[in-house]
Amino acid sequence: VNEATVFRHFGTKGQLLNEMLEHFGPSKTMPMLLDEARALRSLEKQLYRIGLGLVDAMRQREDLIKITMAEEIENPNGVTCAWRGVNVARGALADFLGEKVERGELQGDPDLLTRIFFSLMFAYVMSRKIWNDYEPSTETTVTKMVDLFLNGARGK
Repeated sequence: VNEATVFRHFGTKGQLLNEMLEHFGPSKTMPMLLDEARALRSLEKQLYRIGLGLVDAMRQREDLIKITMAEEIENPNGVTCAWRGVNVARGALADFLGEKVERGELQGDPDLLTRIFFSLMFAYVMSRKIWNDYEPSTETTVTKMVDLFLNGARGK
């Protein structure tokens, strides 16, 4: 497909990125991850499943995430809904963690807990090249991140 056809269909680069994020974004992944997590017994296993799923989804979309972030810096008004899917996914995870707070399994503001959890997974995926001389398995890393998260979120 030539460039003119792409811009005739999408209008702008920002609209093209928006459509890509809508189609491939985390708002489609999170409901499935939460359903799978709810089927597990322990909170540790639930968060491990969610974390592993987030890491996998981010790795699959790593280039798109980087392009979107770069485009947003270059043209802050051009990507109007770049983070809408992320915010939908974040809201779903906040609801899940809110249920855990209500049951006394976690302590704190569910929105803040969600930001912290997402940030751990995001930082791991986006910083892998910085730490390229040391990379334990994804499973080991996510297990440790969940452990660190739970130790803080349980108020220990």
